[in-house]
Amino acid sequence: MKINLILFWMIAVILPLSSFAQGVDFKSLTMKEAQAVAEKEKKMIFIDFYTTWCGPCKMMSSEVFTQDQVGEYFNRTFVNLKVDAEKGEGVELAKKYQVKAYPTFVVLRADGTEVYRTAGARPADEFVDKIRKGIDPKWSPEGLTRRYEKGERTPELVNEYALLQMESGNGEIGGKVVQEYFDKLSDKKRVKPENFSFRTELFGPLLSVACIENLEEGIKLVNSLDYGLTSGLQSLDEEEQKLWKNSVIAGNLYINRGITGAIVNRQPFGGMKLSAFGGGIKAGGPNYCTCFVEITDKPDSQTDYIDSYFDACEEEFMDPRDVNKLYGEQNVFRYLPLKSMILRLFPEDTDREVNMISYASELCRTPLTISFDPSDDRTAALTQYGWPLRKESLEDFLKVMPDYERVRTCSPNIPKCMYERAAETNMYIVAAPPMKQGRIELIRYFKEQSISFEYHRYGSISEVPPYE
Repeated sequence: MKINLILFWMIAVILPLSSFAQGVDFKSLTMKEAQAVAEKEKKMIFIDFYTTWCGPCKMMSSEVFTQDQVGEYFNRTFVNLKVDAEKGEGVELAKKYQVKAYPTFVVLRADGTEVYRTAGARPADEFVDKIRKGIDPKWSPEGLTRRYEKGERTPELVNEYALLQMESGNGEIGGKVVQEYFDKLSDKKRVKPENFSFRTELFGPLLSVACIENLEEGIKLVNSLDYGLTSGLQSLDEEEQKLWKNSVIAGNLYINRGITGAIVNRQPFGGMKLSAFGGGIKAGGPNYCTCFVEITDKPDSQTDYIDSYFDACEEEFMDPRDVNKLYGEQNVFRYLPLKSMILRLFPEDTDREVNMISYASELCRTPLTISFDPSDDRTAALTQYGWPLRKESLEDFLKVMPDYERVRTCSPNIPKCMYERAAETNMYIVAAPPMKQGRIELIRYFKEQSISFEYHRYGSISEVPPYE
C-alpha cells in the first residue's frame, strides 16, 4: 500500500510537470471533432495548412511550433490542427477556406467561421504577435478597416492596414494607403532619420530621405538599422569609396550604379543582420550549394586538417576577386571575418575538436571565446590557445549569447534552450563537428560580401579601382 501511494504521488507530480515546456499541441481530430472541442472549451480553432513538399512549412514545424513560448500561447488559446492540404479531409478544407499558398494559417470560431488568416513562415515572436493581433478585435481585419475608415492614421495602424491589403491580394489599395499617408507628412517630418518610413520595412514603392552632415554620419545611420541587404554610394571621392565599403554593414554593395538587378555569379546575392538566414551564404555564389547538402568527413579520412585549412585559407578565403572581369564594371566577391564567435563546449567534446576550431579561428582572423560549464572545468587545457575563457553555467551562457556574432558547437546535439535562444535573438549556431576539409569548414568563420563598382562615367572609362 505504501509503495502504491508513493508511485501514485510520483505519477501525479510528474504528469502535470510534463504538460509544461512543450511546443504546440496539434490534435489528431476531424474538423467536426475540433469544432466540438472548441465549443466545449470556449476556444477558437487554429489550422496550419501545409504540404509535404513545402520548405517554409517544415521550417515552421521544426523551428517555431516546437518552442515553449509558442506552445504556451497556442495551447491556451486554440484547438490546434495540422492539415495536409493535399490529403484526406484537407483537400476539401483547403478549398472551403480558399487556401492558395503554403503555409497558410487560419483561425476559426467554433462554428467554423473565419476570424483571421495569414501566410508564410516567420520567426516565433513575430508569428505569435501577428496571430495575437489578428484575433484582437482592435487589430483584426475588421477592426483595422473600421479604425482606418473612421480616420485613424497612426504610423502603426497605417502599416498594419497596408500589409493587410497587400496580403489579401489588394496590392494597389495597400500602395495607395501608404502613399496617402506620406503625402500628408510635412517636408520636415519626411527627412528625419527617426521617421517611421526610414526605419520600417514597408511593402510599397517608397523612397525615404534623411539629411546627414557627412558620410560618417550616414554610415552610422545605415548601420543602426536592423536589416542589411543592399546599400549604394554615389561618389567620385576614392577616400569616401574606401571608407564606405569597409564600414557599411550590408551583403551587396553598389558604387556609382543602381542597387538592384543582381546577376548570378556576377553579384551573388544575400544580406547581413536580419537580411541573412543561417550563415548568410549568398544565392548564386560559390558556396550556395552547401546549403542543400550535408557534408561530413569520411570515417577513414586521412586529411591533415592543418594543411587543408592553411591551403583553403590562402586559395579561397583571404583574397577578394573579380570573377567576371567586365570592362567598365568591377564585381568583387570577398569574405569578411566574423567580429566575434563563441564556442560552447560540453563534456563529450574532444580536445582535438577544440584544436581544429581554434586553429580555424586563428587562420580566419575571427576572434574566438570559449565557454564551458564549471562542472567541466577545462581552464588548464584551454589556456594554451590564448583565447578568452568563460567558466559559466548554461543559464549564464544563454544570457551572453547575443553579445557574439555567431555561436559554435561541436555537435547538433545541444540543449533545446540554445536553439530557442538563438531563434529569439536572430542568431546562427554552427552546430556541427569541425571538418578536416578546410574548403568547407572555413566557410563557417566568415561573412560573404559582393561589391559592384561601375568605374565608367557615361561610357568614359576611368582608372580600374583597386580591390581589397
